[in-house]
Amino acid sequence: MANIPNLIHFDTFNRQRPDFDKLVPYGFVKNGDTYTFTKEIIGGDFSVKVVVYHNGKTSSQVIDTLEDEEYINVRIASVKGEFVGSVRKAYQTVLTNIVENCFIATRFANEQTNRLADWILAKFDEQPDAPFTKSKETGVFRNNENQKWYALVTQVSKSTLEPTLNTQKAKQKVEIINIKVNSDLVADLHKQAGIYPAYHMNKKHWVTIVLGGHLTDAQLFALVRKSRELTIKNKAPSRNKKTKELRTQIKYWVIPANPHYYDVIKVFKEKEVVYWYQGANFIVGDIVYMYLGKPYSAILYKCEVIETNIASTKTDKKGNPIKRMHLKRIKTFDKTKFTFTKLKQLGLTSIRGARGVPDAVVKQIETQAN
Repeated sequence: MANIPNLIHFDTFNRQRPDFDKLVPYGFVKNGDTYTFTKEIIGGDFSVKVVVYHNGKTSSQVIDTLEDEEYINVRIASVKGEFVGSVRKAYQTVLTNIVENCFIATRFANEQTNRLADWILAKFDEQPDAPFTKSKETGVFRNNENQKWYALVTQVSKSTLEPTLNTQKAKQKVEIINIKVNSDLVADLHKQAGIYPAYHMNKKHWVTIVLGGHLTDAQLFALVRKSRELTIKNKAPSRNKKTKELRTQIKYWVIPANPHYYDVIKVFKEKEVVYWYQGANFIVGDIVYMYLGKPYSAILYKCEVIETNIASTKTDKKGNPIKRMHLKRIKTFDKTKFTFTKLKQLGLTSIRGARGVPDAVVKQIETQAN
């Protein structure tokens, strides 16, 4: 039974963290360091049993009360019919209600991944963005100095990494991270448990690591730190540095904002000006369109840069203060006005980091905004 993955459970509890203070009031029974909830469904012919463990992991089963054993058909996708469909629906309803009342949404599914994201934010002031709109579980970490990727987190089936796995186990999803490494270390890293040839990336310079259980936090963080360092290694000075420093012509930009990490909507309700990381060559007077990721996936604000080169208390790896800027909101757009689909039609096809907006696109946006 355990070899058949419970995809209903996985999809419902994916990227969710239990709020332990809410479990007992909801109806869970605490026994040692585990919490158990049971609810009858289908007129008492079946019951749903949900267990939450002290480490935040969860499990659930549908029990046939007459046979007093798990009703495994709900797990088997090939088993179809009106009856099993009604049991699946009732099961899903119970799980969804528990998640809505007792769990907190997280950016990533694995606790180790969330700890890594917290460490990166504290160490480098960098947050993951979501460049792939159809893959909400994917997050990309970029070096703020040059916008280069140094880590990509996503979810894949185990068979993607180990094609020889049996059919049922192969369907189980795992969270992975792709990182950059020195090419002469790739072969040795592949010998370690949980490290594989890079998924969908250059296998000479990247590896894939399964998160949660194989590497300690210290080992993982060290590899990610090295990956980040490789994005700036032997960085050549920009030939246009002088030109950029002397730029005086106003430029239009679009910048992504992740509402899961910073509630800019709430901030703009309270004040007109916000601090923002100054990762690109912004100057006072530049216009910035702020694109919010899911669940909005649209440009919601038009801002003006009113101050630049503001030093913060945070520093980069060289000990230099990280520069910030002040953005003043000058217009708010309806969330349906400039959606990602609409922006693609206008010619703005990628919003992965701060980037200039072509004049032709600016003209269309300004025309439609008025």
